Amino acid sequence: MTKKKEIDIVKNQTINAVVVNMDKGSIKINNSIITSGQNNTVTISDETKVKINDIINKIEKLSQEVDEDRTDIALVIAEIREKLNRKASSPIPIRMALNVIKGISSKFIDKGIEIMVKEAIELLV
Repeated sequence: MTKKKEIDIVKNQTINAVVVNMDKGSIKINNSIITSGQNNTVTISDETKVKINDIINKIEKLSQEVDEDRTDIALVIAEIREKLNRKASSPIPIRMALNVIKGISSKFIDKGIEIMVKEAIELLV
């Protein structure tokens, strides 16, 4: 194998600085399975989905105490639930939606929602 091919293999198959898969297969990290090869997806485990749903339920309950942004938070929560209910949920759009809630809640005095969002995002990393 030429040096250029070896470099291309390393470059194309390195997922990040810590995790490397040198052939077709899968790597399990934080309840997410990362598959190398072609047409890959990253999915969220059922256990993680349950934990995120629990957090979302708590956020929804806390958001009932908020006047001005209750509707916005409710829309984002509905979007997260829809994505979690898919057979193959990807963490990226869910993480983005959680960051929207985090942005909305950052102006509240009570930081409960922000803390729960951070907890949910950590489950997706």
